[in-house]
Amino acid sequence: MECRLCLDAVLDDASCEDAQLVFPCTCAAPVHVGCLRKWQAVQAQQHVDERRSTDESEARTATCEVCGARLITAGRRTQPFASTAICRAHGGFGKVALRRVPTLSRNTRNFSEFSASEGQQLEVLEQDSTGEFFRVRALKAHRYREEGTIAVAEGWIRHTYLEWPSDCEDIAAASTPAPRMPPAYSGGAAEELLRLLGTTPSQEEEEEEEEPPESFAFDPDDDGMQLRPVVETEVQPTEASGTTSEDGEDPPQVVFDPDSTEIQFRRAVVQPTEVRPGDEVATVQPTTHFASGGYPTSSQEAADATGLTDAEAAAGLHEAVSEFAAVL
Repeated sequence: MECRLCLDAVLDDASCEDAQLVFPCTCAAPVHVGCLRKWQAVQAQQHVDERRSTDESEARTATCEVCGARLITAGRRTQPFASTAICRAHGGFGKVALRRVPTLSRNTRNFSEFSASEGQQLEVLEQDSTGEFFRVRALKAHRYREEGTIAVAEGWIRHTYLEWPSDCEDIAAASTPAPRMPPAYSGGAAEELLRLLGTTPSQEEEEEEEEPPESFAFDPDDDGMQLRPVVETEVQPTEASGTTSEDGEDPPQVVFDPDSTEIQFRRAVVQPTEVRPGDEVATVQPTTHFASGGYPTSSQEAADATGLTDAEAAAGLHEAVSEFAAVL
């Protein structure tokens, strides 16, 4: 008999164990143990080159690509605790796609085009090493995404889609583990891949503390919309006063409060303008004499301050209030 991998009956320059012809799966053709190990090494290397998950790599190295059965070179293939089970699709299309290898990876290369249907009785052939997958045989299996059926289809299916006979429920619960999350949804998948590739960050890099981000605060002394970086500074708002201080200085400005969510304004300070001889100047009395303390609140106060008539002062005051309201 010839090895189906090297196509030779005798494997030259090999140990007695590697030169043995064995039947590790359900295929009719044998394979040298040494050839099988070389094939498994290639599958493991593809795991690194194509960045496959560890779960998929282990499943592919332990599963025949032709018949889909587990590769067993030592001992006998164990029989499952139940010979039949009912498929439960749990919604969706009412079908469960059969997998080529017993892996949690949801890459399309791991699924066949055939499926098991809701309520269909399946023949259970074997259980994988993790206990989570079973290889089953489905009669008149439907295609998963297309129309049509096939007489017989075999593939792997998770135990969560299988309903066991009533007399096997206890042993099924003891023989099947809790469902695991696929590698794509597992929090440690990236760390595991980095560890396998030898690029795990060192402990010193992990212990390095990140510097706090640079914060910014409004500069009340700058007329432009500029921000200046500050570190651990706290801006305290200053209350505005509507009256002139005793020494005759201008009233203090209102400092912008960065912690407030309300719209804030600051009072502009009018700088004195040089008056030349011959210029017509209309003088306005200081605002400190208003009853409100800062601004006129009636046309009478505006008339007294400007020397205008009541009607002119009222019109000017109304126009000023309208412009201020438009700004708001």
